[in-house]
Amino acid sequence: SEQHRLLYRIAQAYYVDGLTQKQIANRFGLSRPKVSRLLQKGRDNGIISITLTPPPNGMADLEHALEQRFGLREAVVVPVSDPDDHPTVVRELGPAAAECLLRSIS
Repeated sequence: SEQHRLLYRIAQAYYVDGLTQKQIANRFGLSRPKVSRLLQKGRDNGIISITLTPPPNGMADLEHALEQRFGLREAVVVPVSDPDDHPTVVRELGPAAAECLLRSIS
């Protein structure tokens, strides 16, 4: 259908071509809120499906669950090779803690 074709073309412009919703609105003669609604409709109708690939450490889902459960702005889970060895814990936890601290003060 024409509606399906329009949804597909708008989704392609947004997700593949990297255009902003305003640029898409100008290209297709629509308002920016209409483009936003059409993108949502595309997601609702299965025309658009988004796949996220978690980072290799496998902790992103656990971090997200902790953030949701405890209302945290950010949770960082660091796998440690030997949790019983204090120097190892400090060495492996240090870089993640430093990076987190830098983000929080920036």
